[in-house]
Amino acid sequence: MEAAVNVSYGLYRYGPFLVDLQDCTFVRDAFTNVSNQNCPGLRKHSGWIYIGLVMVSTAVMLSLIFWVIYARERRHRVYTKQFTARTAGDFQDKGA
Repeated sequence: MEAAVNVSYGLYRYGPFLVDLQDCTFVRDAFTNVSNQNCPGLRKHSGWIYIGLVMVSTAVMLSLIFWVIYARERRHRVYTKQFTARTAGDFQDKGA
């Protein structure tokens, strides 16, 4: 019975806070208060950080695309060299 009373008291005491966490109003209110009271330039600086992250992700994406193209071309060159060497060897065997 005591455990049930403790659980019900906990839900009564911390229930509104948990409901606020569920729909993110607590987090939204906390960040709004921090940005309004303590960091007036937060919006400007967070915009620059967002732009920087977009540039970095674009650079990584382009690097991966170029790496895939380079690897495919390199693999193609290896197969071409093997085919050319095999074809040249076939012609030498037939001519001799």
